[in-house]
This record gives sequence, C-alpha cells and structure tokens, in this order.
Amino acid sequence: MKTDLISVIEAAYRVEQAEDAWLGGILDVASPLLDRGMGCSAFFYDARDVTALRIHGFLAAAANNDEAIMRAIERSSPERVAWVFRTQACRTASEGPDWQNQPAAKLFRTWGIADVLFVNGLDTSGIGCFLTAKLGDGIRIDNRTKRRLSRLATHLAAGYRLVRRLAPNDPDRADAVLTPSGKIVHAQGDAKEPGARGSLETATLAVEGARGSLRRRDPDAAVESWRGLVSARWSLVDRFERDGKRFVLAQENVAATDIRRELSGRERQAIAYARMGHTNKLIAYELGISASTVGVLLWRAAKKLGANSREELLRIADDEDTRG
Repeated sequence: MKTDLISVIEAAYRVEQAEDAWLGGILDVASPLLDRGMGCSAFFYDARDVTALRIHGFLAAAANNDEAIMRAIERSSPERVAWVFRTQACRTASEGPDWQNQPAAKLFRTWGIADVLFVNGLDTSGIGCFLTAKLGDGIRIDNRTKRRLSRLATHLAAGYRLVRRLAPNDPDRADAVLTPSGKIVHAQGDAKEPGARGSLETATLAVEGARGSLRRRDPDAAVESWRGLVSARWSLVDRFERDGKRFVLAQENVAATDIRRELSGRERQAIAYARMGHTNKLIAYELGISASTVGVLLWRAAKKLGANSREELLRIADDEDTRG
C-alpha cells in the first residue's frame, strides 16, 4: 500500500465511523509507515487515573500476542503511565522512566522485542488512542521522524474527540460549510464573524494544498500546514453529497479543560496543553494559532492567577485540578 503521513491524517478525520472501524482504518494506513518488521498495533486507553490505566479496542497488524502485551502495559507503574499516556506524543518506550523493569518490557524481551515506537493521540482529558510499532535490537528512530509523528498524534487526538462527541457528517451540527476551494456556503454562530470566516477559508485552502502535490514535493511542509484546529476551535471534516460533490464541515472540537473560569477559553486550552509538557510550538500546531500567541495566552493567564513563571502557572493549575 502506497501511503504517507497525509494519508494517515486523512484517515483520522473519517469520523463518521464507529470507534473500532475508525481506529482500524488508521492502523491499516499507518502500518506501512511505522512497521519496522515486527508488527504494529493500536488501541484506545483511559489514563485519567494513572494508578488504574485501562486499555480497550485492541487491534493488531501482522503481529502475535499483542493483547497480552497490552494487559502487561496496564500493570505499568503510575510514574510510567503518567509519562507515556499523559505527556508524550511520540517516543520510544525505552526513553521513559524505569522501562526495563516494567511488566511489558519483561514480556517483550521473551519475544526478542527490544523497544516500542509509539504515537499517542493524547488528549487533555486523559482519554486517547495509541499506535505502536515494535522494534528489534539496534533499531533507532531519529528525532526528525519523532517530530513528524508528533504532528500526526495531534490529528489522532482531534479525530478521536470527534468520533466520541459528534455525528460529524450532519451539516446541521457544523458551524460552517465550505467548498474545497475555501468558499463559505453556510455559517452560523461565531463562524459568521469576519475573522472566523477568514481563518476557516485560509485553513481549508491550506488543507487542500497539503492533500495535493505538496504531500509529495515537501511532506514536512504538507503536515505543518494541516493544523490540529482552526483558531483553537474547529476541525475540518469532509462531507460527500449523493452526487459525489464534496464539502468541508467546520466542526467545533475544543479540548476539555479543568481550569479556572476567570481565564478565557484559549487561555485554559493553552494551559491544558502546557501541563502535558508540550512546547509553545507544538501547542500552536495543536490549536491552529501562532507560537507567539500561545506565549501571550500563557503570560496573560499567569498574570490573572498571580504566577511569576511558567512553572508556577502550571503548579497553580495542577493544585486547582487536585482540589477539583
């Protein structure tokens, strides 16, 4: 199967399917890119409580005994669960804390598996989806590949939120309907505002460009131009008419936050992603805004909460979440 990262991102937004079918479609497209000769897997997880990780919907491509491995992963230490499932978009398992002593690592070694590459569709809610590729001795993943796959993780998270929340192929639930050329044919609510209309039109054109020849000419640029959200609010999803005509729906898809109400919605989102350890640059990609805007949002939030540094701001947010 000829595939690329844009193909996997496209699969992430085929959200009119049931959860298992959606994840299976992603695994089918992603496996040729991820597989290092030892098989790939995918599953959903609930890591809201790091002391009680739960995994379901396990799927495997060209692999054996992976379900036993997933059960072993559920027995990971809380520190390990927090690192893997609550902060990392893409890493190899051995980069995390206490890898060699984890139940999964011990099981892996009996099968000649030295490490695992994972792409984590992690969400601020603690509920997400996971792609893995098992690695043999001597196989290393370079940082450029990890950066690319971290971008893919953003779209896995956004797509899974839509699968869980919406009937996304229903145009009546969309805030805007656009043509692939970026023309808005219908808008309601905040999507009617001139600034929002301009952002949606620009983002639609950027996505169409990424899906065109740019994916072959400059794959990194193609992935970079397809942001996780538009203006920290909307995801873009295809809708096909009976005659085959395609439209683009702007679906509201804001990530969950549990932070003080006196902050703006964007400030809360910026903090929520920063709490996962994400850089301003990655947060900007996830929200579809500029890195400088992320910096301003975090600075404004710090002033409102009386924090003098990023670290203090996140500590205040953590304390509030614990009390909540």
